[in-house]
Amino acid sequence: MVKTDQGIMVGQIIDISLGGAFICCRKPLEVEEVLEIDFRVSPQGPHVKATGEVVRSNVHCLDGETVCHGMGVQFTELSHKDRQFISDLVENQSQVHGHNERKFSELNSS
Repeated sequence: MVKTDQGIMVGQIIDISLGGAFICCRKPLEVEEVLEIDFRVSPQGPHVKATGEVVRSNVHCLDGETVCHGMGVQFTELSHKDRQFISDLVENQSQVHGHNERKFSELNSS
């Protein structure tokens, strides 16, 4: 779930790092807009909550084929617990796939 001054929107995180995330969504926000993010990696996983600022708003190509509207968000507030969770997630994924970011996760309001 993404909460903004205009209301709540749903999207999908396709890249994440300790610094921020790229969120695919129907109507990306404008650069410099502030938002709150609440997501889970899996239905049983912990909620991760962050505050962020849109630093990029565009169409993003994934694997050279899939195109989605979305926005790059820089985290401005993230608890120590959530920062550690994302760090572990990115580290585990990079060991499996040799990447330094994680592609995953529907943003949801559960």
